[in-house]
Amino acid sequence: MFDYERLLSFFTLSNIADLASLISLIVSVYVAFNLRAIKKDYIFRLRAPEFVKALKKCASVLNEYGNDFENSIEEISDELTRVDVKLGSMRRRMRRTSKKSVKQLRSRIKAYEKDASNKEKFRQIYRGIQRVLEEVKESSDELNLE
Repeated sequence: MFDYERLLSFFTLSNIADLASLISLIVSVYVAFNLRAIKKDYIFRLRAPEFVKALKKCASVLNEYGNDFENSIEEISDELTRVDVKLGSMRRRMRRTSKKSVKQLRSRIKAYEKDASNKEKFRQIYRGIQRVLEEVKESSDELNLE
């Protein structure tokens, strides 16, 4: 049979306070994680236009260097270093879907540095930059609608 006395003895003020404390800890952790995500989205929303502008400028410069690829290998490497730094900085603030493209692009840049005379790898990087630009624009637009 069910022992009501034992059940009622569990609901002492001390036990209720312990339970309330545990619940408040769980709620606090949940709020902290959500606040962190909101902060991340807010910073991304503020920095995205600046990032897009800088990345577009780099892409334009790379496109010019690509027209004279053989004579611009050193300049291309220098510009890709700038792109890599910008991508690394922005990656921390991006949403999960865009992070994947940035990670792939950064690995392509590192692979290109090992074989800087490969024009096809250079074109893949350029296309990757265009992909990241579009994804950042889309993510920024989504955040502005929220």
